[in-house]
This record gives sequence, C-alpha cells and structure tokens, in this order.
Amino acid sequence: MHEDMPSMAPATEVIWRAMRRSVRDGAPGLRIPPLLLDSPPGIGKSYWSRRLGALLATSTTVIEATGENASFGIVGSQRGWGGSHPGRLIETVLQSRIANPVMVVDEVEKAGRATSTNGHAFGLAEALPPLLEPLTAQRWSCPYYQVKFDMSWVIWVLTSNDFRLLPEPLLSRCPPIRLCHLTLAELLAFVRREGAKRALSEASGGDLRDPLPSLPATASPQPADRLPHAATCRRSRTGADAPLSRPIRFSYLPESNTPAASPQPPPSCHRNGETIMKLSPQDRAWFDKVLSAIAAAEAGPSGADLAQAPVLSDWKEAISPDGHIMLWGKVTDHPLLGNASIHTSQLIAIDPEAGWARTASRWYRLGRSIDALEAELADSMNGKAKLAGSFQFALPGFANINDPELLQKLLATYIARVRGIDAADRSASGKEE
Repeated sequence: MHEDMPSMAPATEVIWRAMRRSVRDGAPGLRIPPLLLDSPPGIGKSYWSRRLGALLATSTTVIEATGENASFGIVGSQRGWGGSHPGRLIETVLQSRIANPVMVVDEVEKAGRATSTNGHAFGLAEALPPLLEPLTAQRWSCPYYQVKFDMSWVIWVLTSNDFRLLPEPLLSRCPPIRLCHLTLAELLAFVRREGAKRALSEASGGDLRDPLPSLPATASPQPADRLPHAATCRRSRTGADAPLSRPIRFSYLPESNTPAASPQPPPSCHRNGETIMKLSPQDRAWFDKVLSAIAAAEAGPSGADLAQAPVLSDWKEAISPDGHIMLWGKVTDHPLLGNASIHTSQLIAIDPEAGWARTASRWYRLGRSIDALEAELADSMNGKAKLAGSFQFALPGFANINDPELLQKLLATYIARVRGIDAADRSASGKEE
C-alpha cells in the first residue's frame, strides 16, 4: 500500500503500527483504531479504504454518508416501528461471521441529520461516537435485536473533505489524519502501474503533464501523523477484550500481505568510534518487561504461578511474518479474555513435558497440543494415511514450528538479541552494570 499510494503514507503507517501492536500484545485478532482520513477530494481515500479490506481478507462495507439522513442505516432501528430493520454494521458482522470487518463511512461530514418531534437527534454524528470508543463499543446494544455485542474490534475508516464540519465528540474519538494532494509524479506512477496491470503500452497512457499543470511536481512534506486535538488524550487504549457474544472468527493479516518494511532501528549515538543504540522510553519499557519474563522463565514457575495461569489447549508454536514467536490455541480462565481462541505475545520459554509456557505477558498451563489432536484424528482414520495427513491445523498468516530443536534455537537467539540491545542501551545511557 505504501508503494501503490504514497500520498496515503500517514494512514498506512497507522495501520502498520497497529498490526505490530496487535502481534506484540498477543491480541486474539487485528485491532486498528478508528481512522478519519481528511483531504481534498480525489486523492484515493475511498479506494485506499477498500484496498485495506481486500488486503486484510476481511469483509468490507462502504456507506455513503451523503445518502444517510439518520443513523438507522448503520445501527438499525428498534423493533415495533414500521419498517424496522437491523443496521449495516450488525448485518456485516453476522453475515461474514468476522468480528473485525472494515466499515467505511465516505464523506462523513456530509451526512444528513434527522430530529424527532421532541428534539432528539438521530444523525451519524450521534450514533458513531459510542462505536468508536472501545469501552462503550464492547457492550454496544443493537436496537433491532435488543442484544449487546462487542463491536470494539470493528475497523472504522471515515473519510472527509473538511473535518472542521464534524462535531467535537466525533473528533475526540477519531482525530483526523491530514493527507496531501497527489503530486504529478505520484499520479504518473499510478497510471503506469494500472497500465501494466492491464497489459497496456507506455504510449497508451499519453502524457499527463499538459492536462494537469496545477499538480505539484514533487511531494510536499507529509503532515503529522494526526492533527493535534484538544480531546485526543481521551482516546481509550484497551488490551485484548472479550469476543462477540456468539461464536465468531477473527480476520488475521494474511502472510502474503504483511508489510515488508522493517521497523526503524533505535536512535544511536557514538562513543569511542562505536555506534551504540539508544531505546525510546516506550521500547525501554517493553524490553524491561521482556527481561523480567526471561528472568522468570529461567527461575521456572512456582506452584502459585501455575495455579493462577490460564490454560492453553489445542496449542501450537508458530512464527509471524516479522519473526515473533508465539503460541496459538484455545484459552480458558484468561484474565482478560475468559474463554477464547488467541495467539499469545512473544514466547520466551516452553516446557511441554512439565506443562508450562512463559510469554512476555504471563505464564500458561499447557493442555492438549495441536500435534496430539492431529494424532488423535489420524488414529481415528484407521490407518488411512492419505486422509490422516490432511488433518493439519495452522493460523492464517503464521508458520507453524514443528521442529523442537529449531524452536529452542530461535528462542535462544531472541533472548540473546534482547540482552544485547539492553546492554547497548544501558551503555548509551551511561547505565552499565
């Protein structure tokens, strides 16, 4: 997406960081904060939003706000009224059975506003804030079904041409991301890419320079990630939360669509001709957490640790496209999730024989593994090896690790790298022990 639409880089970077945060925190699915893309018309905001849903392999619903005079189209209307119906949001979730679909509201500032005879407003501006705020979205009550649903996983993308027309409550939950005009170079590159996809010759595109003289020749400086806003600090950042009330699957990032860009290295300084890394305060806090988990794993779990640990069953070791090693499976008695299908945060150590695993976040007691489940299914096939071999489970976007020796080498390499970066940061900060 960065390459195809460089003008949308500020928005794409928010998505990329949210993906990494979801993996790092061990969230059961991809969690992306609501986005408000603000720019002059015609730079590709709507196309980018649809492209996001396609790359995430999740359901995408586009709502044209110019055709919505009230909130009923999105949230639905209460039963008992003539013409009552469920909203587009709950229909998308129930039909796709995906908890984090992409919901696009195009030109949100142009939505109409309906008012009842007693002065109660039913506009989009009044309906969206509770769905954009994670704490209230967790227990959103559907007017039609009269049932509470967890809608905090929904990926909201709002677009506007002038965010100043939007009310304060909406902006406080969804600070605008300002985007620039397309440059001539970006538009020409887009035409060439689209022409190549259609097997067109270079000449068929013609020369756009003459009909488009007003476009800047080079990219203007990108604006800040999000506009500073008085109420930005009110945004809630929750960890993994309860899944929807009924059984539902999450859409994970497909492996082939993972951003190829590597994270930027920490800032560095020089001492005696040697480059020394310096961690940001956020990265320093994460490394301290991981180092604490490493020390706990080396000491081994106590009886109290395991007594308080959630049970992970039907589990399997896996590695993400960017190299994070983790476990996935079904968890019971999780302090945040209760009972759900999850993948964990970074795996630090595992002892299947002793029945425990330690991640960056917590201890786990290990129940039946996926390997054991596959073996049981194979046995049930009465020796039909060809059919038995078809029972292989995997988490989309992750590669299973089937070699125990390889797993231990990967974990040892990770721990050594963490300690090396920690030592370099302490040296750069003058805190050598």
